[in-house]
Amino acid sequence: LDVYFYQAPFHGLRIPNGRLIGGQLHPSADLVRTNEAFIQTATELHAIISLILERNPATALGMMGSSLGGYTSALMASLDERLDFVIPVLPPASMAHLLWDHGAGMAMQERAIALGIDRDRFHDFWALHSPLSHTPKVPWERRMIVTGLGDTLVTAEHTRDLWEHWQRPRHFRFPGGHAWQLRRRLYHREIGRFLRDIGLLDETDRIE
Repeated sequence: LDVYFYQAPFHGLRIPNGRLIGGQLHPSADLVRTNEAFIQTATELHAIISLILERNPATALGMMGSSLGGYTSALMASLDERLDFVIPVLPPASMAHLLWDHGAGMAMQERAIALGIDRDRFHDFWALHSPLSHTPKVPWERRMIVTGLGDTLVTAEHTRDLWEHWQRPRHFRFPGGHAWQLRRRLYHREIGRFLRDIGLLDETDRIE
């Protein structure tokens, strides 16, 4: 398998000067910047997929990512029919719900409530890039979701919403959390089995 790594806007080497924390600017409570960054991400990934397939037209190409990468993978599964499989790991189904559920007492949520905005209405403003707003183009049997049962950031409830929206595809739960991924080898092995089951690994390939 060939592996390509994508770095999202405002992360890693793409952090603007003067910003010390990756992801400080995206995703954030700045709705316009967050929406624009996801549009940029989708545009870049579409171009990258085109380039990869142009150079290797017979290859099977899929996406996997964790956290923001899982959210992005789930989004791209609905935007690009050329993906053969998708594996969102610890993915929030709605960035708005994630911000809302962890925003108690924060100015953003207090302003929203003062304007009569509740959790569902808040989601509507962010619906452009939510996987819940789109129908996946990746075949059902080639979708897999990974949930961390100990994850207090992207909780099991957050990933369950995506699982339900995707008509309950393959779903693996491991006991770890978001940062401290206890027993992560369990889901690593399950991903290997998934790739074997859809024909991308041989029966003789060893799965660690």
